[in-house]
Amino acid sequence: MDCKHHTSRIFDTITSKSFFQSSDEEVLRLILDQTRTSQAGNLYPQQACHQAHNTVASQILYGLDYDEVNPTLVGILSRRWLHNRDYQTFVGSQEEIVKLSKASFEWLCELFEEGITSDTDLDYLVTSMVINDLGKDPQLAKDYEAQTGEDTTGSNHDMILHKAVGSGLVGCLDRLSNANRLDVVRSLELGAEFNFGQLAQAENVLESLSGLLGFKQNDRMFEFRFMEQILDLSGAAGHTDWTCAKKTNEPIFQAYQKVFDVANCVIYGKLGLRPAYDLILIRRAELLHGVGFRKLDVGDVHDRALMRFLCMGGVTGERGRPAVQATYFPALLSKALDSVRSTTDEDRIETLQSCLRYLRRVLQIDEPIEDDHIVVVKRDLLRVVNDVDPTVPDILDSVRVPEWEVAKLWKFI
Repeated sequence: MDCKHHTSRIFDTITSKSFFQSSDEEVLRLILDQTRTSQAGNLYPQQACHQAHNTVASQILYGLDYDEVNPTLVGILSRRWLHNRDYQTFVGSQEEIVKLSKASFEWLCELFEEGITSDTDLDYLVTSMVINDLGKDPQLAKDYEAQTGEDTTGSNHDMILHKAVGSGLVGCLDRLSNANRLDVVRSLELGAEFNFGQLAQAENVLESLSGLLGFKQNDRMFEFRFMEQILDLSGAAGHTDWTCAKKTNEPIFQAYQKVFDVANCVIYGKLGLRPAYDLILIRRAELLHGVGFRKLDVGDVHDRALMRFLCMGGVTGERGRPAVQATYFPALLSKALDSVRSTTDEDRIETLQSCLRYLRRVLQIDEPIEDDHIVVVKRDLLRVVNDVDPTVPDILDSVRVPEWEVAKLWKFI
């Protein structure tokens, strides 16, 4: 799983003047020229997923659509749009009602301008992006098991990636300085315990916030991790639209910015974990109130329970009784409700009830978990989001609940 040659060539491309001055298509072709002889076959699938109907970034490079490649390419292009302060391209086809504001865009530009001050910084950021993409490759778990004999079934891909890096399976780390290499490894370890995106998008539980404590000794590593997550978010819709940072819209940016502010308060010792959790609840509830939901009071036991359900997750998680993290449930709920937006109230209520019945099953673990070090598990609902047609009445009642994966261990707290 050697991405050393690949990251070196991509880095050579994006630190050249042509990266910031050329058109987007010229930049993509420049990246292709630099990676033709790459030995990192695992980063690019051996076969395309399908012939693309709408032009996407990988289709410009290869003539076919590689779903795994598009988000990375758009994330790299997003770095360029931020560097050039190209607001119009960055917001592109975002819907007007949720379009990222110019003030928010400038905040992001300043974040990257102040955070990336040298080629070494950029090298570190891009290498970390590529490594995190390798973590999404199922072959990595097989390679790790073949080398170590350890079965990683039940571990999330962040944990598998951290293990693989520790075993020397990711060779591109060798091109970094010792200090940056250690930062990447430590960042991966903390990333396996704390995910900015999941926290920002209402998929986290209280115990997950304890991963922030690991950044106390290195706040710069926290900023790099956050910038990486912003680029990852910016490329998230790259498989459907490579021309802009479609997912970095104003509501999602506000959620990420609030996580950034609260996380910094935890790292610098200004907030404990539960007050930080409550503050995120309050700020997310304010966003709901801003679009017409009734005002919620975190001090009221019933309102608090509803806020936790709507905004974070309903179980705290403790040793012997792990919390369940339902990743992609907000996306599932959004897809289902969008499908009945123009129907009757009765249809919308039935759809919501169906989603909540499914969530109840997702959050329930019937089988005993023998390892009492496990305090958070997650169930990944992405396949359900992609494959299930929510317009079919009560279809979720027959959909199988995904197996859980370990998301956090007591030993890391």
